[in-house]
Amino acid sequence: VLQSWKIAMTSCPNLCIPYGFTDRGLPIGIHVVAAPRNEANFINFGFKLQTIFTISNKLLISPRNT
Repeated sequence: VLQSWKIAMTSCPNLCIPYGFTDRGLPIGIHVVAAPRNEANFINFGFKLQTIFTISNKLLISPRNT
């Protein structure tokens, strides 16, 4: 996550997707990068990964709908 701004400067879309938690409760995830100007497909891919990992069921907080 700390280096994602460097990737963003290349015009490549990137996502940090939560994967789960360590045995000590620390969050872990993956950082995925796509080809430039491929945002729509990439967001769908990220959503599928998030669904596969079922991370939203494990979050400590619930995102609010605004």
